[in-house]
Amino acid sequence: MTRKIPVALTRVRSYCGNALDHAIACLLTSIDTSVNKSMRVLVKPNLVSHRDPLGITNPQFIRAVCRWFLEQGASVQVGDSPAFGSALGVAERTGMVRALKGLDIQFVELASPRRVQLPCGISIGISQKALDAELVVNCPKLKAHSQVGITAAVKNFFGCVPGFRKAFAHYLYGDVGNRFESLILEIHQILPPSITILDGIVAMDTTGPTKGRECRLELAGASPSPVALDTVIYSMMNAPTSMLPIHNEACRRNMAGCTMRDITFPLKTPDSFDISHFSMPSKLQPVTFNPIRLLKGRLLSVWMRYFD
Repeated sequence: MTRKIPVALTRVRSYCGNALDHAIACLLTSIDTSVNKSMRVLVKPNLVSHRDPLGITNPQFIRAVCRWFLEQGASVQVGDSPAFGSALGVAERTGMVRALKGLDIQFVELASPRRVQLPCGISIGISQKALDAELVVNCPKLKAHSQVGITAAVKNFFGCVPGFRKAFAHYLYGDVGNRFESLILEIHQILPPSITILDGIVAMDTTGPTKGRECRLELAGASPSPVALDTVIYSMMNAPTSMLPIHNEACRRNMAGCTMRDITFPLKTPDSFDISHFSMPSKLQPVTFNPIRLLKGRLLSVWMRYFD
């Protein structure tokens, strides 16, 4: 009999105080997170843009995650490659650098790409810093997304692709069969071992990955499987499959964790939460970036990195 995948869920009412530290500890211990002393851990938040702090993983959430791993004796780096600007710039402007002050961590840009051949045949640059980690701690922000419906666990690994290469992947593979969905799913599979800790305490709904609406869910979750964690979130929202292209591809591949039958709940069960008020986009926009959008995005990223 195949062992079921744990997805730990807990209620967290705010980002303040010791309750958040306690919740992160409960999540990580309940999924049997194993950390060796001096293990190289990369904590990977979602730092999409400093112009929309709601769209990033909350700085206090990342602080609580880093504290737990430091207490286990790990060597911790925090890093991302935002769509716009630099990771350090976004972190400084949104309060994450300040939140991490006093912790023995190193902040890094997920740059220095190494070209990797994915099983689907796509060749893409992945940050060497991500590839060198012994454990990637994926910390996505739960939010609506105008192109892929909802982004939670799996999609956040796309930030391990440095800089403009993400936009160029949209341009090349966006609406070409299942190419883009395959790319997203296979990135996390070629990275080092990972766990995901989801920030859904205050989510972003209606649209995204920026300019959405605040949606208080008071939910945090963790799993060794990003596919399983996404499956649970989509089920809790009763999200229509027509709005979940990445999950549909995971199901087509019969990936472990793509159905609720694959999953066990060591803490709270999904019916302990009501997140039905989360509003998805009314319809999905094309995934493909046309040449003009690609150029505008590149120019905006350079502007935000050096001048904004």
